[in-house]
Amino acid sequence: MREDVLHRLGRIRVHADQALRTSDPAIGISFAVMELDSLWIGVSRSLFLSTAFTAKDGSGARLQLSKVPRAHDIDEALTHAIRRCTRRYKPGSTGPWRWPDEPLWWKPQTLMDALDEIGASNYAQVVTALGIAPAVFADLHAFRNFYAHRGKDTRSLLVPVLRSLNFPTTETATRALSSPLITAASGVRPQPLILDWIDDIEATVTTAI
Repeated sequence: MREDVLHRLGRIRVHADQALRTSDPAIGISFAVMELDSLWIGVSRSLFLSTAFTAKDGSGARLQLSKVPRAHDIDEALTHAIRRCTRRYKPGSTGPWRWPDEPLWWKPQTLMDALDEIGASNYAQVVTALGIAPAVFADLHAFRNFYAHRGKDTRSLLVPVLRSLNFPTTETATRALSSPLITAASGVRPQPLILDWIDDIEATVTTAI
């Protein structure tokens, strides 16, 4: 899985790079953001499922579960995550599950809680990986929702994100993503924010899988 994910991340980076070189990067940047968010959601869900099936990790060692038996199918695996991470779970339910039943996989806490629920042997490793850039997932998802819906509500939800990133709250989404961050610790970052996010998710994936 790691190689496939890193390959897709590379393609997203190329697309973002190309968009940043144009006079109007909005379409290219919005595409990169939605692809990056979708990729992370898929990684989070797949990492949980592969763990529930006790797949092998990046070193070739088989993952272990201390709280539940190895899952026999996807519905059985998802039951553990849905029971722990959602309020929609009804006691005794075992599926079949639909996508709206599943937890919010873009949230790091979802993945951590789901792995904890099954007693995953890679729990500590994944927690370490998610700590590399803990804010990127929520920030990315907020920008994704804005680009997907472009409504007043999704724009208003960008305001606290822009503020936390030290951008003017009136800044457009595309200009913010096309600009480098300015941080108290390191000053002006060497590349645009969208490229920082791609690097952050690459580092997370490389450490987690």
